[in-house]
Amino acid sequence: MADRQVIRIQKVDSAWVYHVLEAQDGIVSYSTVPDPENPSQSDLSPEGFPTCLLELTIPVGFREQVQSVLDHLKQSGVWIHELSYQRDVR
Repeated sequence: MADRQVIRIQKVDSAWVYHVLEAQDGIVSYSTVPDPENPSQSDLSPEGFPTCLLELTIPVGFREQVQSVLDHLKQSGVWIHELSYQRDVR
């Protein structure tokens, strides 16, 4: 079982976020997903930057670790807007 979380990030930060998530060695997988509310995927962050959606798949045993990674990214200045969280998706 795994959890699914959807977050919005600024496109300018996407390469860094992808790098950090990949470096976590198996605690999370991610994919960029289309924005159903904005098909052009050009919704803007509060700073006016284009954004994209990421869907994170988080094995149940790694919930806290993934949240810690996201918190550290936020503390480092990466804009992350957490949109939804579903527990125990099969």
